[in-house]
Amino acid sequence: MTIRAAQYLRMSTDQQPLSIESQRSAISLYARDHGYEVVATYLDQAKSGVKLSGRDGMQALLRDVMNAPDYKAVLVLDVSRWGRFQDVDESAYYEYHCRKNGVQIVYVGELFRSSSSPFDAVMKQLKRTMAAEYSRELAHKSRSGQVTAIKLGFATGRPPCLGYRREAISADGSRRLLAQGERKPRMTDRVRWILGPKRERDAVAWVFEQYAYKDASLRDIARALNRRGVTSYRGEAITDFMVRNLLEAEVVTGKFTWGLRSGKTSVTDIPRLAESAANTTMVPALVDRKTWDRAQERLRQSAHLYHHGTDRTMMLRKLAKVVAKHPALSWSEFGRYGLVHASTYQKHFGSLAEAYRQAGARAAVEHGDEGTLVRTNKRFFLRDLYNLVSDAGAQARAQPHENLLWIGDVAIKPRVAKAKQLRSGARYWLIKELFRGGPNPLPWLLVLCEERGATTPACYYLLNPEQHAQFRGRIERGPMESGLYDEIRPSCVISRLCELATCS
Repeated sequence: MTIRAAQYLRMSTDQQPLSIESQRSAISLYARDHGYEVVATYLDQAKSGVKLSGRDGMQALLRDVMNAPDYKAVLVLDVSRWGRFQDVDESAYYEYHCRKNGVQIVYVGELFRSSSSPFDAVMKQLKRTMAAEYSRELAHKSRSGQVTAIKLGFATGRPPCLGYRREAISADGSRRLLAQGERKPRMTDRVRWILGPKRERDAVAWVFEQYAYKDASLRDIARALNRRGVTSYRGEAITDFMVRNLLEAEVVTGKFTWGLRSGKTSVTDIPRLAESAANTTMVPALVDRKTWDRAQERLRQSAHLYHHGTDRTMMLRKLAKVVAKHPALSWSEFGRYGLVHASTYQKHFGSLAEAYRQAGARAAVEHGDEGTLVRTNKRFFLRDLYNLVSDAGAQARAQPHENLLWIGDVAIKPRVAKAKQLRSGARYWLIKELFRGGPNPLPWLLVLCEERGATTPACYYLLNPEQHAQFRGRIERGPMESGLYDEIRPSCVISRLCELATCS
């Protein structure tokens, strides 16, 4: 009686072209001699046997056996083809999973049978251990060979960074430049990094100079490189991430390092390298060590901000340092000099003007006798108006949650709107409808804010109370000139608040 069976085939790398056919032939002969008929094939090509992930054929087999397949056995060449799992119990578990669902695993090239006798069980467990040990030994030998190659001046690992190319060196000393994605012609060849085109080398030096000494941001550097037509090793447009990787690459100083970030491997018993393998004579340097160290320090500060958030003291210290070098600094240039976005300063300090004051840069933001009006952040706007009115001697109280400012018995709802800018440079304000519901609608104090830059304080405008009802949607600066006042002083806003309270 013929037994219907499936076969499972696996080879570890794509450099074993005859492996699959050899397994198929051996299984075919065994099936003919032992009364099996192969009706299904599960195949994993160029897949490691140390783990289940990535082995689509094996995963499909484990799923199918749960759905009453039309075969009663799975033929496998030997235990190593089933897997070199580092935990031998994992290999046994997958086999038990099949047997529990009525499908027997048959190793056609092994001496033990598929029975559950003590001898067969011991031999099978021994074979699983030997298969796992082979992978461990091979991983140790491979790592040792890689470390030796690095010390001899040959490269391994990732593709070359900007400014370098790969060169294959054969056993007889002949050299050949490798194109992007091209492998070395022979297994005995070695690969070494060499200098790339002068245009790329100059670009690398420029990137480090801009980041280390001119406080340029990663985004600005990437955009500048793209405008120059500089591309990555793969011919792709430069991104912020690529610029960061380049800045972290110690190879540009002439030191080729491997094993610096050795992560968890599939073979869990292999310890990490005690120290990275390095070679200081393989590649010429493109950047001096002082510049590279300075770039690393700035990267560490940037990483600290990313992981731990912004620190007010550090924000003020950096702002003061940059303003001291660039008195005409504009908020739009914060990223260029390594500062966090201007909105972050507004969030923490209420306005850019307040951040400048606390950083000790008063000369850059103060002007006039009475100073600027209020901080434009909504959180501080009502509070500052309340302080202005109270300091003037008026009886006032604030209800922050309702956004109400009481002057005597009259409640006023203040609102501040920041100016937006079109690409053409024109300024406008976007005003949502002022709510006036209820039997006794509340008067509004509408303030339009126009920020002019870091060295010039923001400009504020008050609208006449009778004009408020018509404002909804977009207000352009030009048509509103007649309805806008010059930058308002505290005395101006106090009189306007009192006027609103009197009118009500």
